[in-house]
Amino acid sequence: MPAKASVAIPRFFRLMLTTIEPLSALNGGLLALYSPAQLTSMVTRSAPFPSPSPATAFLYTSLGGAWLFFAVIGAVVLRVLDDVRAWRVLCAAMLVSDVVATMAVVQAVGGWDEWVDVRQWAAEEWAANVVTTGMVAVRVTMVQLRASRAGILRPRLSASLRPFSTSRSVSSRPPIASSASSKASTATPPDHRTLGVQQQLFTTSPYSPGSPLFLPNGATIFNRLVEFLRKQYIYYGFDEVITPTIYKRALWERSGHWDNYADDMYAVTGRAHHHQQHPGTSAAASAATSVQHAHTDACSHTHGSDPALDPDADDFGLKPMNCPGHCLLFASQARSYRDLPLRFADFSPLHRNEVSGSLSGLTRVRRFHQDDGHIFCRPAQVEQEISRTLEFVRVVYGVLRLGVEYRLALSTRPDNFIGSVDEWDRAEAALQRALDASGLPWTVNPGDGAFYGPKIDIILRDSDGKEHQTATVQLDFQLPKRFNLEYQAPAPEYEARGETTQDAEALAHYGPVAPVMVHRAVLGSVERLMALLIEKTGGRWPFWLNPRQALILTVKDTPEIMAYAQRVHDILEGHDERARQAVAAGEVGGGFRQPTGLSVEIDGRAESVGRKVGEARKKGYGLVVIVGEQDVANGVVSVSGRDLPADENGAVRKKAEMKPEELRDMMLELAATFR
Repeated sequence: MPAKASVAIPRFFRLMLTTIEPLSALNGGLLALYSPAQLTSMVTRSAPFPSPSPATAFLYTSLGGAWLFFAVIGAVVLRVLDDVRAWRVLCAAMLVSDVVATMAVVQAVGGWDEWVDVRQWAAEEWAANVVTTGMVAVRVTMVQLRASRAGILRPRLSASLRPFSTSRSVSSRPPIASSASSKASTATPPDHRTLGVQQQLFTTSPYSPGSPLFLPNGATIFNRLVEFLRKQYIYYGFDEVITPTIYKRALWERSGHWDNYADDMYAVTGRAHHHQQHPGTSAAASAATSVQHAHTDACSHTHGSDPALDPDADDFGLKPMNCPGHCLLFASQARSYRDLPLRFADFSPLHRNEVSGSLSGLTRVRRFHQDDGHIFCRPAQVEQEISRTLEFVRVVYGVLRLGVEYRLALSTRPDNFIGSVDEWDRAEAALQRALDASGLPWTVNPGDGAFYGPKIDIILRDSDGKEHQTATVQLDFQLPKRFNLEYQAPAPEYEARGETTQDAEALAHYGPVAPVMVHRAVLGSVERLMALLIEKTGGRWPFWLNPRQALILTVKDTPEIMAYAQRVHDILEGHDERARQAVAAGEVGGGFRQPTGLSVEIDGRAESVGRKVGEARKKGYGLVVIVGEQDVANGVVSVSGRDLPADENGAVRKKAEMKPEELRDMMLELAATFR
């Protein structure tokens, strides 16, 4: 857990405190040595105070000592700490002494009637009261200060709290000496767990640890990221598939996951196992599980040694990854070399049994979604597919404004690898050539590859400087062999080595060849990437991802204004009253227009416009749309906000007036261009 940032005392308050506290020390020292009567008689005139009683004299001495003590503490200890939180605690204690001192002086001068008559104050009384009032004012202000008040306090971070990475350099990131980055380095690092609550993105529950529950705002961002990837799949040649969440144990044994990954998997048992463990079930259920199947020639299933074909097999595993399922899809029909490369993509949820102590927000979870893809290609196509995948990553991270903030790492053969050393060497060499061709710097993580093949990891840092793997590209010669995957190709011996030949006799011979499997994820865990985006943006989402793209504010809550605000809302979201009436009338098709997918809300509360605008900006709305009587009359809206684009001359606009249809088209353009 990161160290808590200390907050420096603002310069103005440091100046005030270094002025007030010495006066407080002087006042306290004199008060501790002399009674009020002695003190005032030494200054301008005879003491106006009566001789103090023993109790009052003790009170003055105690107050003087307390003031002197507080001043010494402030001068010696707290100036070394320079932490506003510590000052607030001390000032709160000082205020108690200030109140008691004021009450004592009021009593000494004869009560409130004498106290409020400032015409009777002598010079020393003015000095004492001004000093006391000044101390009280400064201390009250210090006590009510909050470290998050923008523009007043600037937090100081420990060395372990680094801003989000701004370089993809392989070496350590030195501090950047620009004023902008200097200010960024002093900002409190955003935490996606805190921002997730503030922006109503997600929550967690002890009933399902490590499985975030997405609220509507978070689901909107999640779905837009997924839809963005889906659109890119068209260009990069991926076909989306849907595969089961649960498979028999036999599949995981065949893939090697049960032997090499079982600790990170969830084992699941079926009904037969349940009945064996709980004999108090119904007779019919018990009979169903205890009676063995009588195999006959009429059986529709195959009897063999493959445990996957055993109808009584009852051990399952939740999938931690999609590769075995995609192998089943490849094997579902005969394949030719003309069919390759074959690219499958899958967004179905994955489950990994992470250690409970490692769970953290969205960055380390047990249930997650991954833009999981697998490419089945010919050996000669491997480097081209890897390079194309790295290009895919570059494009996507550029749109997400992460283009210069990731680094590449090649993870090589681990101790628990499967396959031959020669196959691993060839796979690692292919990845190295693709990395060199990318022109990007990269490092090596020895022994950190998957058990079935080496991989390229894309690494990002969070706001605390901790590194997280997001995208990955993995090369696999093993799973295709374990699942007996093959395609038909001419000159199979040459084909398997990724070579070509002009030998007519060799080309006339067709035979089976095992494809090479490339595992790839561009976003990686969608949840983890969301966490990094939350911290990078500080909750100020780009318009196309923002779940709060526009808020319509009404100047008044009159029926005319409210009706017009609803009409503007319907235009922006892509439906209107005519469509509603068609649905109510039961017309086929309903008359609906195509929804725009824009996120628009209405604030029709009877509050001031200024207050509603301030709240909208605080909540992160990209555009604020104001509707008043004049807007209704003219059929327009007044638009402002950080996402309002510049005019045709490139000048920045703070406000703009436009028709609702023009606003809709502008918002669609912002979303389509990923702004």
